[in-house]
Amino acid sequence: MKLPPLWFARRVDKPGKGYVLYNAADLESTLRRDFLSRRWRRKLDFEEWKQEYSHYAERAREDVEATLRYHNASPIERLDIDIDKLRELIGLLRSAGTDGTSAYAAKLAMRYGELIEQREALLKAETRSPQS
Repeated sequence: MKLPPLWFARRVDKPGKGYVLYNAADLESTLRRDFLSRRWRRKLDFEEWKQEYSHYAERAREDVEATLRYHNASPIERLDIDIDKLRELIGLLRSAGTDGTSAYAAKLAMRYGELIEQREALLKAETRSPQS
């Protein structure tokens, strides 16, 4: 089943336990995602959890803002966002320097190169056919 735009499914707790569907552009839905994706829901109800773990609200707000920024971005802006995320991840992997990260970092570096090429192709296409 295809979900509407900005709706996603996330696994709850462990494999086989179920999934939570949430609207990534809605703060309350994103907070419920975080609440249902963790084990404390057995100890607290949602409202108690929001009070006790209020720092999750700020993180959820940042997630919603990032989702909306990406959703509303132009194709080039989306590529820029993807490139920045990959650049950050590659840097983190290289700084960690553990076994197995170099192969993964190499795959990410290849993807990074592909995104740069796509971005350049889009920029060339835009300069050839300027919009009125």
